[in-house]
Amino acid sequence: MGKHVVACIVGVLAIMALPLQAAQPDRSSSGPYVFIGFSSGTTKGGAGYPGMNALCQDDFGDDARMATTLEYIVSPDASAPGATTAWIDPVGSTGSTTCNGDWRSSVLGQASGLIIESAGSLGRTADCGIPRLVACSAPSP
Repeated sequence: MGKHVVACIVGVLAIMALPLQAAQPDRSSSGPYVFIGFSSGTTKGGAGYPGMNALCQDDFGDDARMATTLEYIVSPDASAPGATTAWIDPVGSTGSTTCNGDWRSSVLGQASGLIIESAGSLGRTADCGIPRLVACSAPSP
């Protein structure tokens, strides 16, 4: 085996040993997820995926998690959060629309995250330092 092949294999093994960052649960393990409603509790944007998912699980069971924009858009049951707004996970976007990536910042005025407006529209980001509901999804029955 050449030096470059061995170095490549060692490099891959080193990458595989790195700790994983907190991220959304694997969407393929339980079947397709569908939007099911909003958490009853609120959180600032820096709760991370574990914190966002926990609010959904409190209301909708262990398989619930933070909903994605795609799950909300295609849902025949998509509703508006009412008199408030809700965090939602943008599909294919991070950083400026997820409170500095992976929902990690709650500092008022420092970051923004994607929300569902009180009337149900998407597309605006809002300050991560303000508590909001969380849009939730769960495996399709």
